[in-house]
Amino acid sequence: MAAKYTAEAKAQVKEANSLFSVLVKECGPLQKERSLTEAETAEEAQNNKAKEEAMAQISQLEKSYEANLKKAQEAQVKGQNELADRYARQAKEESEKANVLAIKAEIYALKNQQMIFRFLADQRTP
Repeated sequence: MAAKYTAEAKAQVKEANSLFSVLVKECGPLQKERSLTEAETAEEAQNNKAKEEAMAQISQLEKSYEANLKKAQEAQVKGQNELADRYARQAKEESEKANVLAIKAEIYALKNQQMIFRFLADQRTP
C-alpha cells in the first residue's frame, strides 16, 4: 500500500466494514451455527497477532510523533528553523506510517471477517 493512496484505502476499508456489518446482521445466526475449522482458527489467530503487532507499532509511532512535534516547536521558538523543519518532517513521516499501519490493522480484521463468512459462498440457493 503506497502512502499516497491512504485516503482511498481508508475509504475502501470503511466500505468493507459496512458490508461486513450487513453480513453480520443478516447472516450472523447462520455463522454462529458453524464452527471454525482448525485451519480457520489458526488463520484467525495469525491475523489477530498481525493486527496486534501493527497496533503496538502505531502506539510507538504516535509517541515518537508527539516527541518530534514538541522538539520541532521548541526549535522553532529558539529560531532553529532547519532543526525545526527536520523534526517536523520526521513527525509527518511517523504520522503517515502510523496511518498506513492503522489501515493494515483494519485489513487483518477484515480478513478474519472474510474467512468467517466464506462459507456463504459455498451455500447454494434452491
